Order: sequence, then C-alpha cells, then structure tokens
Amino acid sequence: MAELAFSASDLALVRFAISPVREVAPSFRLLMSNTVHPVHRPWYEQVRPRVAAAGLDRGWLA
Repeated sequence: MAELAFSASDLALVRFAISPVREVAPSFRLLMSNTVHPVHRPWYEQVRPRVAAAGLDRGWLA
C-alpha cells in the first residue's frame, strides 16, 4: 500500500475538482443501507455508530 504525506500548506493548495456533496451523498446512502460490500465494511463499521450517535440517521437528512 502506498502512503502520501501532506503538510498543512499542501492541503491549503488543494481544490476540489468535483463537489464534495458528490462524495458525501453516496457515502451517506451507503451508511443508511443494510447491504455493504466487503470493501466498505471496515469504514461502515467505524462510521455507522458515530452517525447514529449524532442522530444523523433520523430526520430530513436520512
């Protein structure tokens, strides 16, 4: 596995080529689903309880 290291000044120069919403929406949709591909399972198991604890799994966002 390759690892990239960025400094704060490097990250300040980064611009999104695609809207961050295009990343958030599918990720949230995956979190709300009951079917998770094995590739996403570690992320899902780490993030899903945090989403539930923050109450984001209910209401207009869900």
